[in-house]
Amino acid sequence: MPIAIDGKISRRMFAGLTLAAATAPASAWAALGDPGDYNAATHLQARVRKPGEAFVEDPRTPGIRPLGLDKRRDAMLFTPPGIDFAVPVPLVVALHAKDGVGFDGLKWFKAQATARKFLVVTPVSRGPTWTIDDGPVGVDEAFIDKTLDWVFSRFPIDPAHIAIAGFADGATYALSTGLQNGDKFSDIMAFAPLNYIAPNAVGRPRLYLGIGRGDQIVSQSSVEHMGKTFQGQGYDVVVDVNPAGHVVADVAVKAAVARFLPA
Repeated sequence: MPIAIDGKISRRMFAGLTLAAATAPASAWAALGDPGDYNAATHLQARVRKPGEAFVEDPRTPGIRPLGLDKRRDAMLFTPPGIDFAVPVPLVVALHAKDGVGFDGLKWFKAQATARKFLVVTPVSRGPTWTIDDGPVGVDEAFIDKTLDWVFSRFPIDPAHIAIAGFADGATYALSTGLQNGDKFSDIMAFAPLNYIAPNAVGRPRLYLGIGRGDQIVSQSSVEHMGKTFQGQGYDVVVDVNPAGHVVADVAVKAAVARFLPA
């Protein structure tokens, strides 16, 4: 059952929802195969449904709910009130930082999603953080793929407005995954990215790189250098420096969403 959208999000609530997901059918993982069998050489396989294609029946109820894809570390979805599903809607995929949970991404984007009417889905890494040593491949990428397939099969998504976002380790994974799948993501929002690995980049997604002037973990200069590198490669990139520290600042989220969904 969705959580009241006006309530505060806590780890305790996350634990309760994850426990509730344990009642999901065992076939929930069947659509794209077991993550352990994921082909590391491929891009994400999930696809937006075309006009006229059938959707899995879903109440599309406003609020926050688990997807029921995993008993311990499930993905979460936020559906804002008043969203019009008569037309395709934008989607943001938000990736937590090290030791984070799915609710982190919901907290970052909830206010903007409510105001601008887009869905937010938050996959969760299979371990304490995202595995990036060999690029965005393996079980983490498989779970993102599984999460996207769940959303795409139930909601009309606008393929021209699909963003992947993240903070710190999540920003690194969002950058890597978004660049590797630039034919699927229109935008990448990376808040305090440490680095990226994308040996098979495709497409040219728009890039937003946010960094706090007071960040003591990720240096402003490294993010600015990253931005210049992307600019030299022909990407449409913005490096946005805000006055905060090592956090996802509201002002940064607002700026990133304004770039993602121009008024």
